Amino acid sequence: MMQGILRSRRISHPRKGQFENFYDEIRTEAIQKTALYFCDKIDKYDPDKSPVIRWFNYLLEKRFFPEAIREILGNSNVFPKVPAVLDRLPSKENNPPLPSEELRKYVYEDPEDVLKNRTHKVYKQVNFWDLLRRRMAGEKWKEISADIGVPASTLSDFYQRNLKEIAPQIGRYLKK
Repeated sequence: MMQGILRSRRISHPRKGQFENFYDEIRTEAIQKTALYFCDKIDKYDPDKSPVIRWFNYLLEKRFFPEAIREILGNSNVFPKVPAVLDRLPSKENNPPLPSEELRKYVYEDPEDVLKNRTHKVYKQVNFWDLLRRRMAGEKWKEISADIGVPASTLSDFYQRNLKEIAPQIGRYLKK
């Protein structure tokens, strides 16, 4: 789901036009923090209130974008000089992986086989790990359904239910 949100081109651009030299850095930091929070707190999402992208954008605009501004520019009203910001950036060899890279690593490695062991009660050939990898790769429910012979609605329900249950564990892993 997170991969779909990040690729959707529907992520908000709060305060576009401000922070001239730092906007991309601020927005990237805010999106990363929103994605981490989103994965960790997916159980707080209420689909009856709004679409998932709206919740993501709300978190981005109201909480994580202002936090990223304070983190990157500091609390002063004076913007730091470019070299000051560059000094705080990690060197290329010490760059920490992006949360999306960490999430991908967790899913593909499935260190404790937690994802692989989540199988559908009726369709034993369906496991959460396989669905999650395929969805992260951008496959549509119709494609997966045709491939394994299980109704798309069944796959989607199974996926959503398991994603909600496993999200806190994934969030803990990403915070390590």
